[in-house]
This record gives sequence, C-alpha cells and structure tokens, in this order.
Amino acid sequence: MTGLAAVMAAGTLIAISVLPGPLPAEGAETAAGTVAFTTFALFQLFNLLNLRSDTASVFNARTLANRAVLVAILGVVVLQVLVVSVPALRGFFDTAPLGWREWLLAAGIASSALWLEEIRKFFLRRRGRTLEDLPVPRHTAPVRHRPRS
Repeated sequence: MTGLAAVMAAGTLIAISVLPGPLPAEGAETAAGTVAFTTFALFQLFNLLNLRSDTASVFNARTLANRAVLVAILGVVVLQVLVVSVPALRGFFDTAPLGWREWLLAAGIASSALWLEEIRKFFLRRRGRTLEDLPVPRHTAPVRHRPRS
C-alpha cells in the first residue's frame, strides 16, 4: 500500500469511528457510512489537485488555469451533495443526510492528502529535486520494449 493510500484508508476509518451512532452496514443509511463515503470522494478531489505537478505547489495560478479540472471538481462536489441531500438519491445510494459539521469533518480529513503532499513537495523543492530524481521501486519501473527487427 502506498503512503497516500494508507492516509486515505486511515482517514476513512477515522471518519467512521468519530461519529456517534451505528457503524456502516450494507443497505443501512448511517451518518458514519455517509461521512466515510464523502471523505473518500473528497480524497479523490484532493488527489486530483496533487497530481497537477510532481513538485510545484497546488497554491499557484497554474492550478486555476485548467478549466477541465475545475469543472470536474465542481461536478464531483455537486454530485456528492446531491447524493447526500436528495431523498431519492439517498435511497439509491444508502446515504444519510449530513449536517455542516459532518461535511467539515469529511473535508478536513480528506484534505490531509493535500497537506501531506504539499509538505513532501516543499522538501523536494528545497533540495532542488524532482520526482524523476527519486529512485523508482522495482515493481513500478517502466517496461522497456526492444525495437522489432
């Protein structure tokens, strides 16, 4: 499991465990399950922002330059709000309505992926390194094909 995947897994488990009430169960609408689902969806948004550059901070003007990314982020947020707020969609997705505290909890936990990645990028920039300078684990090394003769 990669470091970011571990952060996402731990964050989702924290989101489940801090809410009072029943734990998520298949077919049951619980606040804990909905917050876990929302946290996981928001983790993906922060990951999208992280992927914009291997070393540059997300807090720069280039982040807002890609309209497709902004539309995707807005679309996911709107869809997540609808899935949690619209009764017909809640029934289909087995979600429970969330209050502003639960939304803040989900966003706060999910943003940890952004903050941890920003710290990593800061130290890479400080050392003057890029991601290409770092060693590649064997299992992710690119496969080189021989030219056909």
